[in-house]
Amino acid sequence: MNILYTIIIYPLTQIIEFVFVFAQKIFKETGVSVLFISAAISILCLPLYAIAERWQEFERNVQKKLKPKIDKIKAVFSGDEQYMILSTYYRQNHYHPVYALRSTFGLLIQVPFFIAAYSYLSNLEVLKGAPFLFISDMGSPDALLHFGGWGGANINILPILMTAINCIAGAIYTRGFPAKEKLQLYAMAGVFLVLLYNSPAGLVMYWTMNNCFSLVKNLYYKIKFPAKNTIIFIGLSIFSVLLIYYMLAIHHGNINLRILISVVMGIIALFPWIMPSIKRLFSKLPQTGHSEKELFILFLLSFGVLWVATGFCIPSTLIASSPQEFSYIDSYTNPLFFIFNTSLQAAGFFIFWPLCLYFLFSFKIKKIFAYAGLALCFGALCNMFFFPGNYGLISVDLVFNNSVDHNTPEILLNIAVLLIPIIIMLFLFLRRLNKIVSIAISLCLLSVSGLSAINMFSINTEFKKQEQFHEERPDDLISVEPIFSLSRTGKNTVVIMLDRAISVFIPHIFDESPELKDIYSGFVYYPNTVSFNGYTRMGTPPLFGGYEYTPEGINSRDTAPVVTKHNEALLLMPRILSESGYAVT
Repeated sequence: MNILYTIIIYPLTQIIEFVFVFAQKIFKETGVSVLFISAAISILCLPLYAIAERWQEFERNVQKKLKPKIDKIKAVFSGDEQYMILSTYYRQNHYHPVYALRSTFGLLIQVPFFIAAYSYLSNLEVLKGAPFLFISDMGSPDALLHFGGWGGANINILPILMTAINCIAGAIYTRGFPAKEKLQLYAMAGVFLVLLYNSPAGLVMYWTMNNCFSLVKNLYYKIKFPAKNTIIFIGLSIFSVLLIYYMLAIHHGNINLRILISVVMGIIALFPWIMPSIKRLFSKLPQTGHSEKELFILFLLSFGVLWVATGFCIPSTLIASSPQEFSYIDSYTNPLFFIFNTSLQAAGFFIFWPLCLYFLFSFKIKKIFAYAGLALCFGALCNMFFFPGNYGLISVDLVFNNSVDHNTPEILLNIAVLLIPIIIMLFLFLRRLNKIVSIAISLCLLSVSGLSAINMFSINTEFKKQEQFHEERPDDLISVEPIFSLSRTGKNTVVIMLDRAISVFIPHIFDESPELKDIYSGFVYYPNTVSFNGYTRMGTPPLFGGYEYTPEGINSRDTAPVVTKHNEALLLMPRILSESGYAVT
């Protein structure tokens, strides 16, 4: 289940997190960021909903066509005879009862997005205690109505409002549909009410806004009048212009971010009006001559390179630089576990979801997917090998401690370089040199795969050398022989290290257990102490060696390996004590 979650749900969770963080940087308001997530996810899913609508319409038409004959067969025959005749009738009409699942595709789309939003928003710390409009705490159920005084019951209004909007949207959508389809939608609305009734208000608000977008979408599909597309385009353009004005004239955030958003909104405002011209331009371009099979191979190779590069090559290169740092972390002994984990995450991003989308769309859209995959592939390789940089500290679970930022010249240079492979690919396509493209992408796949294999072999070799120092103790070991003895008459210096211990808790522990004060009599308690890092290997050097061996101090000396500097730190305190006349172990 963890593997399935990592492949299917994790990519959607990351998209939601990216959108939320992006919105937080712009609006600085948690509630607005939640609404922004809902709008972004709804817009991203519009093509999927359009496909689902076509499938459902096709399925309804087929069932409507077959229904009279099916009713007659069921009225005359029964048992195995009815089954065989119905099977023959379906086969004659190139239909199978399994195809009826196409009518539920619209509901199935919502399930992974719901799970991703639930897992992210229900545990989001920033929602806890955050007010928004009439909601006092977005991290708890809204409890907007209260009955019966202090000991009465709270009623959560948002889940009820969410369900009401869902039912209205379902009623509009299923107008004229069979009762079976109406029942499905109302039952799903009831399920969401039960699941979300006691959920944090932020999560319920997200799903309520999703239902509002669904209501608008259903009104768009059901209301028929000639100028509706023009009205929507005009409204979208006006909204984009207003947002551009707000970002450039009123908002006072990061100027690069404001300009980026303004450019994107400008493109959105112009896109509906220039789309006909773009279509005419593309129709005049010479055809590339790719068959569907060739396109699929290019698509697989491109996204295969992205998967291997991000899932294997980059993390294995990082870990191979110092395998010891990633060994014996918590319950994970071999550092190859982290590569396995990142490979699953990358498989979701670059294999599972791209394949799902690829098979849903028409041949023209598949072409766009294949070409976009090639551009992404060569762009990613350019970034990997031509744009190395110092992106700050990274933890053992491969998360940067700080956000990775780039200045404007770096961004412009990067964009200019990324245009080169795109132009080359376009030239090769227009010249119909398809084999050169396939050979180039295959060589890229072999190269990153080979580099990943070399890195993982190196990591495993280093781990085997280290493994001999981590001998497993038998389970029945109930006593430990003394390794060293303390002086009963002289002075003893003992350093006790407790991972994740917090110094300020010591007085409270002694208050709860006074007998500990006698046991630890003679020890010195240093309040207001703090570790220089969250992990033992990086927190111990400054403890033993002083400020020169903090992570910053160690990183500033690039003339010696980390292991040398680490050993220097460990030897400093024993040497000082030894030179002061202490017997040191």
